[in-house]
Amino acid sequence: MMVALAAVLTFAACEEPNPDEKVALEKPVLSITNQTADSFTVSWKAVSHADNYFVECRGVGENINGTEKTFTGLAAGQYTVKVMAVAKAGSKYTDSDYAEITCTIAGGDDWFTQKVYLSTDEESGATPSNSLFVDWKGVNVATLDYAIYTAESSKSFSDEDIKGYLEDGSEFLADINGEGLTLTVGPLNGGTEYEVIAYATSKTGQEKFFRQSITTEAAQVADGVSAWVGNWVGTCSKTFTWVLDGQYVTESFSDKAQDVNITIEAYPNQDPAGVILYGLSKVYPDSPALGYVAENGTLYVLAGVAIGDANQGYTPTWTPYEYFEDEQTYYFISGQFEVLAFTQNGASASSQWIPTEFEDGAVGMPVQFDIYASAADGGVQIYGAKEDFPMDLYAGDFSLAKSDKASIKKANKMAAFPAATVAPVAGTIAY
Repeated sequence: MMVALAAVLTFAACEEPNPDEKVALEKPVLSITNQTADSFTVSWKAVSHADNYFVECRGVGENINGTEKTFTGLAAGQYTVKVMAVAKAGSKYTDSDYAEITCTIAGGDDWFTQKVYLSTDEESGATPSNSLFVDWKGVNVATLDYAIYTAESSKSFSDEDIKGYLEDGSEFLADINGEGLTLTVGPLNGGTEYEVIAYATSKTGQEKFFRQSITTEAAQVADGVSAWVGNWVGTCSKTFTWVLDGQYVTESFSDKAQDVNITIEAYPNQDPAGVILYGLSKVYPDSPALGYVAENGTLYVLAGVAIGDANQGYTPTWTPYEYFEDEQTYYFISGQFEVLAFTQNGASASSQWIPTEFEDGAVGMPVQFDIYASAADGGVQIYGAKEDFPMDLYAGDFSLAKSDKASIKKANKMAAFPAATVAPVAGTIAY
């Protein structure tokens, strides 16, 4: 018995570990936590003697020192995560084998959301009666098309029809997929129903289509505006004529009076004192001018108001033609400022031209005011084909009286303040 035992002990002693041999770290034990519609977290218990961990998902890996890794902004699909415990350099341990775990993202319904609401923003001048707000938030949104219509104009169109009319909103995608985007839409009409439409697709082929309606609050009209609202008829004391002479356009004046029919409406989209005037233009009689009523009751008409969109670099804009006595010459003047002042005496009203003062001391006196083609560089063109000349326009003073006659035809396109006020500069005449 003693001999046999000695033999066993001798054999066991020969099997002791080699102190220079490396030992593999244990594989981490993985679990999925905090899963949402577009994110999840992989966590594990610390592995003894591990220096850090290498985490890999879909070919992208990184070393981290903690015991969890969160993946966010995910589209629908399966995500396999591999985690390896990394041994400290120079230690007696080697890296572990990879541990794997798979998480499935079903793609929740909130990968793109739209919220439409009314609010007030003093910095932009937005109020519940002249603007609406749209919040867009998304995850992996690939495309976005959108539009805002009056509900009256869009309600008769199907979803498929509407999709063909939408505008490209790709410039918003970075913000939408990031912190989200708030879009301010205005100026709008008070007490009007609008439809906010968005069509989005995700990078995995999902689609979202929204048609949400909202009605702006009735606009508050300032004191004094109601006295101007209605139809006014009368005369303009002089006629200003553009004459085509070969390739050039020249001007002429006459004392010929012209009949006038002006319709004034409240337009408090950006200012409770705002008004619009139809019929003041002879170039586009159904396009409105923009003005406001001061506290003393005077109605001021503004230059620099764009009517419609730019075409070939020119924007239809209310522009005065002014005489400079020191130079004894005329110029078109661009910029936003008061041109005409109407004062009221009961049921009658009269006008007065307002001089334009420049920083260099020059003074221009408006002699004519209408819609012309205005370019960003200050250049101006006169609307009309050759057969439209000679072109008789309003000049001189207006004498008006309140009338019960029906109002004139109105344009579908409303007047709008320019995006930015341009300093008055002398333009040029071109045909």
